[in-house]
Amino acid sequence: MCTNHCTDHQQPQDKKALLFAADQLNDAHAQFNLALLYEDENNPELAKKYYHRAADEHDHAGAHNNLGFMYAHEGNSELALRYLHNAADKHNLAHAQLNLGLFYDADKNIEQAKHYLHCAADTNNFPQAQFILASVYEQQNDIENAKKYFHRAADEHRLYEAFINLSALYKQENNSEKAEHYLRLAQESDAE
Repeated sequence: MCTNHCTDHQQPQDKKALLFAADQLNDAHAQFNLALLYEDENNPELAKKYYHRAADEHDHAGAHNNLGFMYAHEGNSELALRYLHNAADKHNLAHAQLNLGLFYDADKNIEQAKHYLHCAADTNNFPQAQFILASVYEQQNDIENAKKYFHRAADEHRLYEAFINLSALYKQENNSEKAEHYLRLAQESDAE
């Protein structure tokens, strides 16, 4: 039984009952959290219902992002872009910027992909965006920018995959000392 503040140790049904009560008060965070619970229960229709309430009635940034993500996976590009752009452009949400970058990259709109990945990587210092942006640059054979963003993800955030990619890039440049250095750092970061 939760007496003061609810914790993650509560039973899902207890959480759901509390969230339903808060939803009756038209609380955006309760609607968002109900949607998350329904997603965890693999009930996408109810998840979307509550994401829509939080996004459409309260302009909840996370709900916009999650709706955009769900619509993208359903193949509904128009709604995906509508909700992702709201979260990315209006709310400056790094996850939405990353999702838009991935969406545009998959759509082969590389300039738009780089724009949103830069927003997430530079403005919001989001390590996954730094890594993906580096990968986009690497695919374009812009090795200097690829190394720049792999370094940011590795040096600032100790992202394992970034260390591995830096090691591979330095190996391709026949710089075995740096290649081995970043391979060691990858092993150390993986052990953490």
